[in-house]
Amino acid sequence: MGAVDPFFGLDERLVADTPEARQARQDQEDASGEAETDIPVYQLAGFEVTNYADDVAQVNVVLRVSESAQLLLAPTPLRWEAGDWHYVYPPNGDPGFRAIDASYGFIEWAGV
Repeated sequence: MGAVDPFFGLDERLVADTPEARQARQDQEDASGEAETDIPVYQLAGFEVTNYADDVAQVNVVLRVSESAQLLLAPTPLRWEAGDWHYVYPPNGDPGFRAIDASYGFIEWAGV
């Protein structure tokens, strides 16, 4: 997952198959010739599972923006599909990131 952006990359291996995700993929393909802006690098800093059932889950993911060390909370709806958990792309296209001050209360996660 480190090589793929599940929120904006819409990688079919990570994102649930929904009409919104299919439309967003098509929109990205249509705009593929346009210049890309600087995309921040995120690192997983923590998480909490807030809701879980057999085929759906809600996980709040804490991301650290590498350049600034700012923390973002990313509400992450998941759906069990094709033998794995997949991110459910939001109907309005907004992943709902919001800045937070600290990752207290979350299960901490750190990479290299």
